[in-house]
Amino acid sequence: MNPKNFQMIASWSEEDQAYLVEVPELPGCMADGVSRQEAIANAEILIWEWIETAQSLGRSIPQPQSALLSIPEAAERLGLSDAMVRRYCAQGRLPAKKVGKGWAIRRWDVERFAASPQPSGRPVGAYHVS
Repeated sequence: MNPKNFQMIASWSEEDQAYLVEVPELPGCMADGVSRQEAIANAEILIWEWIETAQSLGRSIPQPQSALLSIPEAAERLGLSDAMVRRYCAQGRLPAKKVGKGWAIRRWDVERFAASPQPSGRPVGAYHVS
C-alpha cells in the first residue's frame, strides 16, 4: 500500500507554530513539520508505521479512499441542501471531519449514508388525509 494514496489534510497551526497533517482514514495518524513538505513527508512515514502496527496487532487496514467531498459535493450526491448536510455532520449522523470552517466527508461515508434509510422528520400519520 502506497502512503501517497491516502488522503492527507494539511493545515497551519498558530498554536503549535507548525504545519499539521492528518490522515482521516487512519484514526490517530497525524504528523507535523516546520514546512508543509516536511509535515507531509513525516505523515508518509507515519502511514507506514500505522500500517505495520495494525498488521502486527491483527487489525484491518482501511483501503485508501479516492476522495474527500465538500459539503456542496455531498449535498449534490445526497439530493439535500448544504444546510441539511452541515446539520447532519454537526450532529454526527454523517461522519465528517471539521476542517477550518468547512467539513471533509469521505466519499464512502456519503455512499453509505445515501444507502441507509433516513427518517423524514415527519411524525408517522401526521399528514394522513381521510
